[in-house]
Amino acid sequence: MENKVLLTPVDDLVDIVKENPNCQIDFLAQKLNLPQDLVEKWLVVLEEFKILTIKYKGFNGFVNVSDSLKKHDSSKEINIDKLKETFVSKSKEKGLSIEKMQEVWPSFLSKFEKDIHTLFVQKATNAGYPQNKISLAWNRFREELNTL
Repeated sequence: MENKVLLTPVDDLVDIVKENPNCQIDFLAQKLNLPQDLVEKWLVVLEEFKILTIKYKGFNGFVNVSDSLKKHDSSKEINIDKLKETFVSKSKEKGLSIEKMQEVWPSFLSKFEKDIHTLFVQKATNAGYPQNKISLAWNRFREELNTL
C-alpha cells in the first residue's frame, strides 16, 4: 500500500503556493516542469474548490492559499501522508524492505499516536460529531493508520 504515501503533482502545486505566497502562474509551471496552460487548468479547479485564489494584475496571475484553507491548515498539525512518505523515504535510504517497513511502522507510529488522536478528536468535535461516534471512528481510523 505504498501508493497512499505518494503525492500528486496537484499536491505539489498547493505545497509550492504555501511555501511561496503570491507567486505567479509561470513560476508554478516552471517549478513543476509542466506546461503553463495545464497548471492554469488545475488552478481554476483548485480555486473552484476554495483551495487557492488567483488575483490578476495586468497579464500576470498571482496565486495564494485561500482563507478557508488557511483556517484548516496548521503547521502544528501532523500530516499523516507526509509522515508516511518520510518514513518510507528514510527506510528506503536504510535499505529496508517493504515487509520490514510494514513490520516497523506500528512502533514508529506509536510515537505520534497521542498527537494524532488529539487532533482527530478535536476536528471531529469541531465538526459536531457525538463522542460515542468519535470513539468508534477513531478505532477504525487507527486500524487504517497502522497499515503502511
